[in-house]
Amino acid sequence: MDIHVTSRHCTITEAENTTIVETAKSFERYGNTIIRVDAIVDKGPLEKSCEYTVKVQGQLLVARESAAEVTKAAHDAGEKMHRQLSRLHDKHATIRA
Repeated sequence: MDIHVTSRHCTITEAENTTIVETAKSFERYGNTIIRVDAIVDKGPLEKSCEYTVKVQGQLLVARESAAEVTKAAHDAGEKMHRQLSRLHDKHATIRA
């Protein structure tokens, strides 16, 4: 699994980068064959946003969230992605069963 972190219009600290990468690594627990994870951090006029784009077996899943801090946005976007990956895992499990 490749993890790529990109920041737009801002710079991220080492602690924020670590949080983003650890959240992306937690996506592996669903057993899907994740090919690539792109994390994009963007700074707007009032808040910062984090977007995870996950490529899984020919599908593309996207979760985006905004908050005052990068770590909060990364955590919330990670939770959205966990729900999507869980649904995808359940879908594949019921088809195979």
